[in-house]
Amino acid sequence: MIRWTAYIAGGLVAVIIVAAVAIFLLLDRYDFGRIAASRASAALNRSVTIAQLHVMPGRWSTIKMMGLQIDNLPGGTRAQMVTLHDLTAEVDVLSLLHGPVVLRHVEIDGLSILLERIHGDTRNWRFSDTPPKADKEDRSGFPTLLDVYVKASDITVRTTSGHLLQSRIDDGTLETASANAPVSLALKGAYHDAPLTVEAMLQPIVVLRDAATPYGTDIHITSGDTTLHFKGTMTKPLAIDGAAGMLTLHAPTLRPILTMAGAPADAFNAAVDLTGSLTRSDAVWALTEVSGHVDDSMLAPSMLRFVDGGHGHPDDVTLDLALQRLNLDRLLAGRGRRTGSDAPMRVEPEPDPQMRLHLNARQVSYAGNSASDVTIKAAVMPGRIALDELTASAFGAKLTAAGHAETADKSNRLFAEATVSGVDVQQLRRLTGGGAVPIAGRLDAQAFADGAGDSLDSAARAAHVAAVVWMTAGSISRDVVEKASLDIRRLFRKPEGMAPVSCMLGVVELRNGLGTLAPVRIRTADGTIAGQGSFDLRRNRIDVTIGSQSATTSAFALDVPVRISGDINNPDISPSTRSVVLTAADLSKLTPQLRPIVQRNLCAR
Repeated sequence: MIRWTAYIAGGLVAVIIVAAVAIFLLLDRYDFGRIAASRASAALNRSVTIAQLHVMPGRWSTIKMMGLQIDNLPGGTRAQMVTLHDLTAEVDVLSLLHGPVVLRHVEIDGLSILLERIHGDTRNWRFSDTPPKADKEDRSGFPTLLDVYVKASDITVRTTSGHLLQSRIDDGTLETASANAPVSLALKGAYHDAPLTVEAMLQPIVVLRDAATPYGTDIHITSGDTTLHFKGTMTKPLAIDGAAGMLTLHAPTLRPILTMAGAPADAFNAAVDLTGSLTRSDAVWALTEVSGHVDDSMLAPSMLRFVDGGHGHPDDVTLDLALQRLNLDRLLAGRGRRTGSDAPMRVEPEPDPQMRLHLNARQVSYAGNSASDVTIKAAVMPGRIALDELTASAFGAKLTAAGHAETADKSNRLFAEATVSGVDVQQLRRLTGGGAVPIAGRLDAQAFADGAGDSLDSAARAAHVAAVVWMTAGSISRDVVEKASLDIRRLFRKPEGMAPVSCMLGVVELRNGLGTLAPVRIRTADGTIAGQGSFDLRRNRIDVTIGSQSATTSAFALDVPVRISGDINNPDISPSTRSVVLTAADLSKLTPQLRPIVQRNLCAR
């Protein structure tokens, strides 16, 4: 009985073994597509479709899959998040027992992935309602990929602002000898239609599985003659996050980079060589200790910071640039210039991105002229564009300016102020290409302006501008003083030399194209000259009277005022019966910002 029982049990085992072998050998004839799709749908909580899935058994079992589709979330910009035309891979059967899985000869054809945020901040690549842990990824089960081949595939990322970041992979390979050997990556494709080649050397897969160890990467990206090299580590390499390392950019032209950014290829062109320290932590990208050059402009250590604002929030960009030399001739060469002045003046209530700029340049050159110690602080914020500070030194003078544009009462308003101190009159003449000027010395000036309009042109036409120019030490040609006072001695001789200027003052105010000149005074030891009048920029007219104060000129001076009137470009000049007011300046009629400046000047008394 026992013997028969043993025979029966042995027979059953043999039958089971034969059946198992038969099933194993016939696996390739069975389509597992529907079963696998059902299991995947349940696991991902997303509808999954697989047209065909076949398994060919062996020590290395071959898996063939066709027509994979993973649905997008409702409200997405396309129905499927993932589509795949064809996939073939060989899996080590024994690795299924102990893990991690070992794969070889992985061939991917026609993979298309769309990553986007839907309904606020819902990320379509998350298949669970439970958010992942923010500190570290669990990569312990990452498979050993011995060799992977990818072709005709693409990845599209839709940003929170709706822009598409499109990457195309025409041909790609990933290879390693084992889980303990370095990994090589090579890709050929395009980003925003700009051709790209990527070559990378990565640490072994066993290092990748250890989330506590930063993963070493050495990536080289090429587009034409433009190269980008990053060497460092990532704490979350699968998300390209937690990066820390050195970044080097070499670009003989910025056209490929502009194309990748979706900007016109001729928007700005320059040769760039930069090196800096790159870090990324979640939404914050930072490039610090940047040095190199942009065309002929040399960078001292600088910083760029970018913060992804996420859905419904603007991005934030901070530029902190330090330049040893800034050559605007090279940077602006070949750029188109606006032929008119009717450029739009637009202040966005919610700009995206918001921007901050802090620039320091030891030397700036443009059109044969140069300035030193240039500082610019500016910002683009909600409802406001601000130039918080502009300082520069040129021709021995110091320029300080500030201003801002803002939205007020449903219109755009512009405010600006500027101060220039120590301008050498003769250097200014040479700069502007003007003729001989009978004045020597240094001028100071201060101006204030505000206006409103939808364009710079309309704002300028309606602007209120107030300016004062003064000199506290200098000289003026004696010939000019005697001309202004109609000194009859000029009939017999021409005076020579310069007369010291004890004070000079000129005040100009402009409202809606209508301007006044008062007071305008020059006080010298040979006489005091004054002027007053008005001008109309809308009609291109002027009416100004200039005269001398009889108590300050010689006994031979007739002191007859001269009137300059008519067309600004071709005025009439004739003796005037008007008298020039030489009493103390009426401070009550001046703009409040100018009053203390005029009050301190001797010529206002």
